[in-house]
Amino acid sequence: MKKLLFLTLFFSAVAFSANAQSGFGWGPRIGFNASKITRSRANSKLGLNGGLFAGYNFTRSFGIEVAALYSQQGAEREGLKLKANYMNFPVVVKIPIFLGLHAFGGPQFSARLTGKANVTGTKIKIKNMFKTWDTGVMVGLGYQFKFGLNIGTNYTFGLTNIVNKDYSYKDLVGIVKPETLNELLADFKGKNGTWQLTVGWRF
Repeated sequence: MKKLLFLTLFFSAVAFSANAQSGFGWGPRIGFNASKITRSRANSKLGLNGGLFAGYNFTRSFGIEVAALYSQQGAEREGLKLKANYMNFPVVVKIPIFLGLHAFGGPQFSARLTGKANVTGTKIKIKNMFKTWDTGVMVGLGYQFKFGLNIGTNYTFGLTNIVNKDYSYKDLVGIVKPETLNELLADFKGKNGTWQLTVGWRF
């Protein structure tokens, strides 16, 4: 009985999504990041992103979309990992290419939630190193399937220098010397640059 009820709900959702690719829609989205801080001579940091999106489609792949996505960003190099978690709010226009394939682009507004560092295994809370607000431009490609599934890849170009010159920190263990941290962070400057690969479902 439970299996029958589950299958009924599943196929009902699929049928609803298949008929709802134009007009208003919304759904969850989750994916992976490869982010870095430009001009910092650091490697990209891998992380997760996820949240909700909503928008209006004039056709299956032409419309306007907004989203609220939690995003794990930062950069890393030998001896140091920087973590900056954001809430990102992209507003994009989707331009059809062929069938469900579309390009999209638009502004992104971001609010920094936390800033942390890992110095040779020691976790540190960094206060005010990363600016609270960030802006950028998102461009990408996506595909909207008729039954609701959508996939996409995009890159966000940061427009704001995100690193403050003055900052304070709290060593959670108490073994990292201030001069050591200052030396590691000395040349960190620049803007966010983030590749994303996402999958979602449009209801």
